[in-house]
Amino acid sequence: MFISLINNIAFLIALVAAGQVVISRFEKKPLNRQIVLGLLFGGVAVLGMANPLSFSPGVIFDGRSIVLSVVGVVCGGVAAAIAAGMAAFYRYQLGGGGATVGVTVVLLSALFGVVARQFLLRRGSPPQAMHYLLLGVAVQLMQLAAFTQVSNRSGYAFIEQAWWVLLLFYPPATMLLCLVFRNHEQQLLDQQALSEAQAAVLATERASVQRFHAYFDHSIVGMAITSLEQGWVEVNDALCRTLGYTRDELTRMTWSELTHPEDLASNLEQFKRMLAGEISSYAMDKRFIHKDGHLVDTRLAVSLVRKPDGSPDYVVAMVEDISERKQAETALSHEQQLSANIINALPGVFYLFDASGRFLRWNQHFKDVTGYSDQELAMMQAPDFFGAEDRQRIANTMEQVFRDGNASVEATILDRHGKGTPFHFSGTRVTLDGQSCLLGLGLDVTERLKAEQILAHERAILRTLIDTLPDLIWLKDTEGVYLGANKRFELFFGASEAEILGKTDYEYVGKELADFFRHHDRLAMERDAPSVNEEEIVFAHDGHRELLETTKVPMRDAQGQLIGVLGIGHDITERKATENELLQYRNHLEDLVESRTAELCIAKEAAEAASRAKSTFLANMSHELRTPMNGILGMTDLVLRHTDDPKAREQLGKVIQSSHHLLAVINNILDISKIEADRLALEAVSFRFSEVLESVVSLLGHKAEEKQLKLEIEVAPEVSSLTLLGDPFRLRQILLNLTGNALKFTDHGSITVRCGLLQDSPDGVLLRIDVVDTGIGITAGQQGHLFAAFEQADGTMTRKYGGTGLGLAISKRFVEMMGGEIGVISTAGQGSTFWFTVRLGKSGGAVAAIPALVRQSADERLLNEYAGTRILLAEDEPVNQEVSRCLLEGIGLVVDLAEDGLQALELAKHNTYALILMDMQMPRMNGVDATRAIRALPEYAHTPILAMTANAFDEDRQVCHDAGMNDHLAKPVDPDTLFETLLKWLSWGEATGRLPGSH
Repeated sequence: MFISLINNIAFLIALVAAGQVVISRFEKKPLNRQIVLGLLFGGVAVLGMANPLSFSPGVIFDGRSIVLSVVGVVCGGVAAAIAAGMAAFYRYQLGGGGATVGVTVVLLSALFGVVARQFLLRRGSPPQAMHYLLLGVAVQLMQLAAFTQVSNRSGYAFIEQAWWVLLLFYPPATMLLCLVFRNHEQQLLDQQALSEAQAAVLATERASVQRFHAYFDHSIVGMAITSLEQGWVEVNDALCRTLGYTRDELTRMTWSELTHPEDLASNLEQFKRMLAGEISSYAMDKRFIHKDGHLVDTRLAVSLVRKPDGSPDYVVAMVEDISERKQAETALSHEQQLSANIINALPGVFYLFDASGRFLRWNQHFKDVTGYSDQELAMMQAPDFFGAEDRQRIANTMEQVFRDGNASVEATILDRHGKGTPFHFSGTRVTLDGQSCLLGLGLDVTERLKAEQILAHERAILRTLIDTLPDLIWLKDTEGVYLGANKRFELFFGASEAEILGKTDYEYVGKELADFFRHHDRLAMERDAPSVNEEEIVFAHDGHRELLETTKVPMRDAQGQLIGVLGIGHDITERKATENELLQYRNHLEDLVESRTAELCIAKEAAEAASRAKSTFLANMSHELRTPMNGILGMTDLVLRHTDDPKAREQLGKVIQSSHHLLAVINNILDISKIEADRLALEAVSFRFSEVLESVVSLLGHKAEEKQLKLEIEVAPEVSSLTLLGDPFRLRQILLNLTGNALKFTDHGSITVRCGLLQDSPDGVLLRIDVVDTGIGITAGQQGHLFAAFEQADGTMTRKYGGTGLGLAISKRFVEMMGGEIGVISTAGQGSTFWFTVRLGKSGGAVAAIPALVRQSADERLLNEYAGTRILLAEDEPVNQEVSRCLLEGIGLVVDLAEDGLQALELAKHNTYALILMDMQMPRMNGVDATRAIRALPEYAHTPILAMTANAFDEDRQVCHDAGMNDHLAKPVDPDTLFETLLKWLSWGEATGRLPGSH
């Protein structure tokens, strides 16, 4: 077995040697190489089979699997097909029981190699040793599997003895053979690439040398190769023409000999730096000395060429004759300097910029005005020098210049610090290098504007003086054409000055009057002295008549030339009328007195009638507003009493809240109307000030809690102990207005109500009350109209905070009626202090009780104590009938309804009632007359009769009292107030034994 292995190894070594020879020999002929390699690998496979290891007749083993897999992966499909064909044919000829398996192993080994080659080529990266090792393992596993197919299980003996050889030695052998062939082939490829690269480099060098010599010899620019010692080694014809020497003459000289002495030092310095390796090349302008002695201006470019070891070899120089360019530059420089001198000498700013606004040129004055440097100006554009108010006008003017050819504008140019200077800019479109540019000049107009401002100011003063004069003033030229007129004249004529100028009197008045004017104008000019006369004028624009005293003065210019007539017309209509009236007084004084007396009587009657009409209107307005409000509040309260739905109760509560707000607005409007009509009188009852404040806290305390504000009361001890005489209801109304406003306009902090004693006398006191808040505050400008009716400090507050603006106006009137003053101290954003003073009397009697604001359960007491009590309700309005009846029956009372006063009287005659509720305004018989009639009935002399009416004025209360009513309830009636009032009078009737009508 080992001998057979050694033979196979020998064949493989021979295969490697022969294969490398074939690959090298047929490197450039791929197909021939594959054919030869196929024959070579096939022959080695056949040799292996000719010296096999036999395990049984017809079952042999050799190294053909290695050879055939290697030929497939290394040499390709053609070589693999040839080698596999030879091996398969030979194995078939050998015959035996393993022939079929042997042929299969031959074909599959070659196939495995070809497939592996395709896989490795598609990877795109060079194959690794592991890939070849895996190929060997796969091929040997295939071979072991194939031996299981040998008949009579004779292949198993081979597997038992040779499996370890196949798996231990054959895969590495496969890997080594593949690596050897791959490395050999790669070496050949590397050698080929190296040869090609060397050939390319040589070709490039030869072409470069050829191009260099072609360029060197035929260049129109002088070129030279010089030694490191500055000698000319080689020169071209262009350099010879530039310097005037032949090639032979130049190559015997050094370039330093021909350099102008002033340029030699700088040239040598650069040359030494280049040789020292500090720079690889340099360029400079340099002057050479021509053979005939004149100087030649050149542009010199020098480069150092080094040897392969990096040491300096020689120097290449390019010498360009720039004499003509230098001459042109010198001429241009002189021209530019002249142009700059002219531009800088201009009295204004000069500028040139392109269509994009980029500055191309400017003068020194431009720099002086703006304060910018040349570098900064080069980066700026035209709009950068102007403020926001001028930029658009500048842009529009620039567009006009580029469109129309020229334009001008006045604007203020800003320097780098923002300081402005007014200029008049004029621009013209010019063409430079085929592009449109803007050439402009700006002149400083500061002094002109100052003079214009002074002149305009003086003219404005003069014009103001003329326009504010009460007399007519006009100016006409010598032909009677108007040159000017003042405001009074414009109003007089009914035309503006612009409409009057250029016209004559004939276009405004009749011919006769115009002739009269013209005549007196001529007289003034002919006499060269003022002319005074009276003129009666009628103007068509409104038809009114005025009597004028006119003065006409001839006017001359500074040279004494007559320019026209100045006219001054003074209205003497009133003076004449007064004179005539005085004359009439003298002549008819008695008639005048009688006439005036009659006029005063008529005026008095008219005033009294107007007052009565206003009073009637207010009473009707109060009644018409309160009647539906009573229905709204009553119906809402009824629904609220009979529902347990939280959402409905919340919504109904908002309806009641809104209705009370509307009622407050109505009350305020009626209050201010009554005050203005002088129909509101203050009460004089005894009270304590602390009780008034307690009622304010009761009404507004919950609002403060909702906004998380502190509501504090500070009353001086000497005030708390006083029993005062005055109108507590109106005083509370003032405090509610001021404290309610403080709550409205305060979101954080506190509201403090303070009361102090300013004056104390035996008859009365002067109190000062301050309402201090930490709210939004009020500006000084807003404070001026705070206390005017229907106004707020800021109209926008009505939209944000609500309100009619009446509260402060009413409070001011009440305070003044109480002999005091009211004011405000405030700063916007820092809160406000509203203060007022009132004069109140002192009372020695009992204190009148302020109506309790904390409601007791009057309805429960009525239901428990007076259920079944019979009362009469007189009400004509259906909704109010329903509301009142439901409320009364809801507390157990028995209600009879009368729809007018006459029906109420009839019911009272036939029934007995414990109490009567009486409306005032009803059809057929009103409540007042009905009350008087009922009081005349013997059994109703003391029965409580309560007015429940929309007539809420104080005089209405007095009328009810005079008619015999016991109390007055103003609509809309609060249910709790109604119940308390009923309880009061039913309790009174019961206590006095006058409570009939109960069951």
